[in-house]
Amino acid sequence: MSTTINSFNGDQQQSSSSPDVGDLEKHYIDAKAFILSATTKDGINLYDHLAHCISQLLADQPREGTDLVEDISKTIKSEATPAQHDTLRDRPAPDSEHSLAAEQKPLFEKVDHSEELDDEALQSPLPHILEQAYYFEQAGIGLGKDESYRIWLALKQLADKGQIDKLRFWGKIFGTQKNYFIAEAEQNVDDETDENELHEEAHISDDNRHPNEEEMDDEEDMLPKSTYKPPPVVPKEERGTGANKYTYYVCNHPGGVWVKLPIVTPAQISQARLIKHYFTGDLNKEITSYPAYPGTERNYLRAQVARISATSSVSPAGKFKFSEVN
Repeated sequence: MSTTINSFNGDQQQSSSSPDVGDLEKHYIDAKAFILSATTKDGINLYDHLAHCISQLLADQPREGTDLVEDISKTIKSEATPAQHDTLRDRPAPDSEHSLAAEQKPLFEKVDHSEELDDEALQSPLPHILEQAYYFEQAGIGLGKDESYRIWLALKQLADKGQIDKLRFWGKIFGTQKNYFIAEAEQNVDDETDENELHEEAHISDDNRHPNEEEMDDEEDMLPKSTYKPPPVVPKEERGTGANKYTYYVCNHPGGVWVKLPIVTPAQISQARLIKHYFTGDLNKEITSYPAYPGTERNYLRAQVARISATSSVSPAGKFKFSEVN
């Protein structure tokens, strides 16, 4: 009797521990539905992908099938994914060459001269730059034909904007970041207006102010006064005379904005002889040197232009004569 009861209890425990056939079928249907619903962006579901992987393994029957499952999966994915073909080219990343070409594009655009011009307006202040570049090239120096042509177009653009009597290309100065292209212009002094010069004059006058002596006398502890007197400030030459006879314009590349350099002072020329400084290409760059330089890089550039122009001037014998004093 006891044996029968034990066997009945064992069958009951076995039947209760094993899942029902209906539950297994339900779990199978739910799992298959999930695998079929799990799709990628390209529309490939997990069920088809696993079926392709297993079919590939059964067809090849490799010895190291476990290690090759990942490689087979990647290969099937790459073959099933459609290639992304586009008829349009990718937009190139902006670089210095494209930006420079965009800035130089206006140089090559044709200007419409619909208005009637007189004979004086038709006379160009530009010299024959291309002819001069040819002669320099014969001597083995120069900037090349392409750059000379761009410089000629840039000077022509400058001549069309202002009242300039004569204009020539002074030279090119290399910088650590950008270069300087310098143009020398001769124009009427009455037509020139420069707000920067007025601002610099006001700044210099503020720096030259001395403290009030009466305020110093009111101090309790008086320091010994220095008997040194600085030499008198040499007055600067007005525009159109001496070192400021010509007006200089500068840009970083042909097609860039022309910036007029300020007039140079004797103090700036004297200090330029005492220091050495690499040009950076930034006109507003402060110059850190000893002795301190009175101005920014635009003033230092103007001083060096004056020094180079004075040094490279050639005076043939008999060309200049002193006037006889009666």
